[in-house]
Amino acid sequence: MTLSIAEQAGTAAGGLLGGFKKLGGLLGKGTASSGGAQQSPASAATAAVEAAAEMARARGLAMPAPSAQLAAEAASAARAAGGVNPGVSLLVLQALAEAAGDADVPTSEFVAQHVTPVTEGTSKAYVELLEEGQSGPARLYVSHAKGMPWADLVSIVDTYVSWKWPEAAHEDFFVWVDVLCRRAVGASGTGPPSVAELLNETRRAIAACDGPTLLCADGDGAALGLAWVQYELWATARAKGGAHVRVMCEEVLTLGHVTRALRDLKPRAAKAPDAEHVGAIVDELRREGGAEEDLHAVLAQVLLQAANAEAQDLASSGLQDQATMAYLASALHKCAVFASACGVQGAAEELGRQSTALMRRTMGDDDGLVAATRLGLAEVLLASGKLEEAEAEYRAAVPLQAATQGDDNPDTLRAVRQLALCLKRQGKFAEAEAHYTSNLQYYEALYGQHSTNYAAGLLHLVVLHAKSGTSESTCKASSLGEQALSINEALLGPSHDTTLQSLQLCKNVARKAGDRAAWDRHAAVLKERVAARAAEGSA
Repeated sequence: MTLSIAEQAGTAAGGLLGGFKKLGGLLGKGTASSGGAQQSPASAATAAVEAAAEMARARGLAMPAPSAQLAAEAASAARAAGGVNPGVSLLVLQALAEAAGDADVPTSEFVAQHVTPVTEGTSKAYVELLEEGQSGPARLYVSHAKGMPWADLVSIVDTYVSWKWPEAAHEDFFVWVDVLCRRAVGASGTGPPSVAELLNETRRAIAACDGPTLLCADGDGAALGLAWVQYELWATARAKGGAHVRVMCEEVLTLGHVTRALRDLKPRAAKAPDAEHVGAIVDELRREGGAEEDLHAVLAQVLLQAANAEAQDLASSGLQDQATMAYLASALHKCAVFASACGVQGAAEELGRQSTALMRRTMGDDDGLVAATRLGLAEVLLASGKLEEAEAEYRAAVPLQAATQGDDNPDTLRAVRQLALCLKRQGKFAEAEAHYTSNLQYYEALYGQHSTNYAAGLLHLVVLHAKSGTSESTCKASSLGEQALSINEALLGPSHDTTLQSLQLCKNVARKAGDRAAWDRHAAVLKERVAARAAEGSA
């Protein structure tokens, strides 16, 4: 059985919406030059990589660092050895995106609707059922979350290929995507592949691609919490080096969310189909020389190396059109995000300044991309304790973010919250309260008062009022804290992390207010719940 393009989608897609939203659109249009001399990112981005590497050496981290020659030899050997299915053509990917119809359908649902019905009962992967010419040696390995919209995944791949290989015909460019190129039946022929088989196939497929591993990410970095994404990044770095990874998404990366995702990255707590997958991946990491407790720091460096390589590609391309310059500014922003995650704040600040300046020169001061890069710079400055500078960037970016994304957009609400935090740290409590209260009103309108979002908004006000120190504000903090605690207990349960944090905060406020009865009550409940959870964990 073979599948024709017509059977897949009726008509082949000539091209989807450009990836990276606005950047993709610009890249597809070939817009006019923005003028001015090109700003090379080489010195700042390379300095960040070197500083992060020095910090890693000081900490004794084992960083995979294969030479370019070894990487090329590994790819050649993997292709010669065979045993890995070919990739699917970009034209097929586009046709399948057309077939999916709904642009928001998650990849997992797309597979259930359009892939499984075709492969079921065949013991073959989707790619093995395609007509001749629709599959071939893969150049890109695509890493992704199953929850990502299939249309977004295809859009990101399409846009990256169109920029990196502009002369490549879509019918002749092949990519390796697990949901299309991996068999659902293992070597035994009677059940799904074992985790060992999946790990082996992943390593071989990554090595066989002569191009990079393309991580199709979300702006918040949630994909970094997935066990298989973590392993794919590690395996690429080990076989080829971090410069052979690219990170692309449909939106500009949010610095705070991504750095937190990397900081909190714990292999044994990663999301996977089941505990067997997690355990096998952790064991494989150890076997390959990776330290479980250091993986977050290693992957932060891998991603910084990836962003630096992307920036160098763009800077050395010789192109100075508006699209390329905006793309370069976005790459510098990514360098700043991952430099911050590596703990090299000075380099992150310099890269944030370069990114913002280049985006403003390229797109003008009223563009949404400028808001995103300015917010990134503001977060770096805030983390560095440069509060006045951070405040200035937030004040410039927040109205622009609201104008381009909407007042109730989650990214806008987060920006307002960060501005309030910056003001709070400077003792500007009244203005901070106004911003937190504004956000709370939006949470109520969007989610209702009986929601975890509304409870989170209350807790921000609790912390603010407790910090301001007056008796009136402490009384407010106590009342709001009890309200938030009640919501979290009802919605999340009494022993959830967020509920326990709410309880701890109420206990701290009671102490600050001198309310011994309330303090005793909260302390007793907290002790009981922590003990009960510990007992459950050891059972």
